[in-house]
Amino acid sequence: MKLKTNIIVCWSLGVLATASLVVAFLALTDIAKGEVDLGAEWLALQISFVVIGAFVVATIMLLTRVWALAVSGPGEVRPHAAAGDFSGHR
Repeated sequence: MKLKTNIIVCWSLGVLATASLVVAFLALTDIAKGEVDLGAEWLALQISFVVIGAFVVATIMLLTRVWALAVSGPGEVRPHAAAGDFSGHR
């Protein structure tokens, strides 16, 4: 996966994860109140868990890729990577 694509995926999942936190809060509020039918609330929590998990995995993949592009050896940083220019990499 290209770096730019990885960044777009990470940002998109970040927005979805933020929205899913709001939905999870509302679902947990209904569960705590002891509503009668909680099937939709539990489904919302399960979907939120998957979205947040995917966001964490995408973030770790992105950080690992950026780290690999920025560091070429122990303590040695490539000059173009230090300047933020990753255009020569896939």
